[in-house]
Amino acid sequence: MMEKVRNEAVKQQKRKERILFGSMIAILLILIGLLIGYAVLYTNIQWSRVVPNWRSFEFSSAVWGFYLYIAALVSLLLGADYWLRRRRQKS
Repeated sequence: MMEKVRNEAVKQQKRKERILFGSMIAILLILIGLLIGYAVLYTNIQWSRVVPNWRSFEFSSAVWGFYLYIAALVSLLLGADYWLRRRRQKS
C-alpha cells in the first residue's frame, strides 16, 4: 500500500514539473513574440536594409483585430477542451 502511495506522489510531482515546464515555455514564446512585435511595429529600423529580401507588409488594424480575435478564440477553446477532458477523466 505504501508503494502505491509513493508511486502516486511521484506521478503527481512529475505532472507538476511538466505543467511548470510547459508554462515556462509558453511564457517564453509570448515574450519573444512581444519583443518581435515591438521591434517590427514601434522601432524606426529600416528592415529592407537589415534583411534585403524581406518585404514588410503593412497590416491594417482590422487585420490585427482579426488575428487577436482568432488567438483569443483558440485559447478559449483549448482551455475549455482541457477543462472538459479533466472533468471527464475524474468521473
